[in-house]
Amino acid sequence: MTTRDVPPREVDPGGSCLVLGGAGAVGRHLAPMLGQVVPGVVVVASRCRHRAAAVAATVQGGSTAVQLDPHDPIALSEALRDVGTVVNCVEDPEGWVAGRCAERGVRYVDISANAEVLGAVEARRADFLRSGTTAVLSVGVAPGLTNLLATHAVSRLAEAPARVEIGVLLGTGEAHGAAGARWTAEGLAAAPRGRGAGGNPRLTRFPEFGARRAYPFPFSDQEHLRATLGVPVTTRLCFDNPAVTAA
Repeated sequence: MTTRDVPPREVDPGGSCLVLGGAGAVGRHLAPMLGQVVPGVVVVASRCRHRAAAVAATVQGGSTAVQLDPHDPIALSEALRDVGTVVNCVEDPEGWVAGRCAERGVRYVDISANAEVLGAVEARRADFLRSGTTAVLSVGVAPGLTNLLATHAVSRLAEAPARVEIGVLLGTGEAHGAAGARWTAEGLAAAPRGRGAGGNPRLTRFPEFGARRAYPFPFSDQEHLRATLGVPVTTRLCFDNPAVTAA
């Protein structure tokens, strides 16, 4: 199902939907998609007002653009006024934004694949429970779809598997933001390459692409799946271009 298949619905009048990092590589695509589902309530926030305005102009049903540094406590508090949901597309290792949302009872969605970032949000669990609001994490591909697919696969087995192996193939021709590209490069540099549990590359077969040598990568899905499934989990990464993967 795509967003075009989802009819617009009435939104909780208690607030708008604030997209932090709305002019970034993810936010500029996410904001218009949200506008198709919940028109008229999307607010695009970016450190650059002109970039935010350019994205807001593409949002169905109208959108507001605001200039915002999410780590400025006064500016963030002002921006959260009359907001019902925050979709955070900005890396927040300290969980600062999530904490402010928990305090104000604002629903929170985080797209990060960084285990450190998601761990900082999870540390605010008591604050969200106290305010009676919701935080939704792992909403992308890895983590996100990989979590759901792995859980579904394990649930179909007669007995628990010895381990779960996840392979992710990324396209080199896609548009990636500077922060995402930097995080990927750092993750590849830090990924274990020696022998040991989950530390070896593995030849993985992908539909339409064939066999690729995939390398362990610190996507957060494997951390959470180890806890929820109770078995060792390893996520490996490769690219559609074999030469790039080899490099």
